[in-house]
Amino acid sequence: MIMSMNTTKFPALPESLRPLLWSLRWSALDTWADRKDIILNTINEGNLDQWRWIREVYGDEEVRQVLRGRMVSEFHPESRRLAELVFNTHITRNAR
Repeated sequence: MIMSMNTTKFPALPESLRPLLWSLRWSALDTWADRKDIILNTINEGNLDQWRWIREVYGDEEVRQVLRGRMVSEFHPESRRLAELVFNTHITRNAR
């Protein structure tokens, strides 16, 4: 089920993502507002089921936009390469 970005009601974060978001206050997380951190942490540390969840909730295009907006150094090299293949994008942003 892909949720529209115009929809204010997003599904609650599954408990399976809690270990991936350890640096964030779980009770204050918002599925849409915190999507950039949720997507980044899931790409870096998540398993295939967790990757499927971000794909289902945010959709490929939103995930691609978030990935392109992050710096290369924010990704584990192997996770970045896999994300580029799965989401058909390139992550090339470097710190200036």
